[in-house]
Amino acid sequence: MAAWDDWERVRRVGEPEFKASGTRVNVRVWAEGRLHEDWRGYFMSQVSQQHLDAAYDGHSSGVRSSITGSCGQDDAERYIEMLDSAIDYANTKFETDILPNLVSKESRDRQEVDAVKQRQAALDELAKKLAKPE
Repeated sequence: MAAWDDWERVRRVGEPEFKASGTRVNVRVWAEGRLHEDWRGYFMSQVSQQHLDAAYDGHSSGVRSSITGSCGQDDAERYIEMLDSAIDYANTKFETDILPNLVSKESRDRQEVDAVKQRQAALDELAKKLAKPE
């Protein structure tokens, strides 16, 4: 798993899939990027605020996930624009509110692991120095 300091913005990829269903259109789009629970929260808050029918449907392959929903027949283009806007909002909020803390925690964790390794190396050297012939 990549470190959070390697995080890239989530982005919509490929063509949207539209399926006619009465007066509604079922929509599926694909997004790439590493999703965090807080990122999803920001995304869903925008979806709710914009009164969109959209959600992550749980279908995922690696770093690619799908978002499904529906809209009116004449609203498909605007619907995609609003999804893109929600993705952009979630990226921005995640980068400013959450990501710095994740990167800082990873950095602290790496420093702690490095310090333990250094202490262990010093103890290994001491053990060699104190060894008696068998």
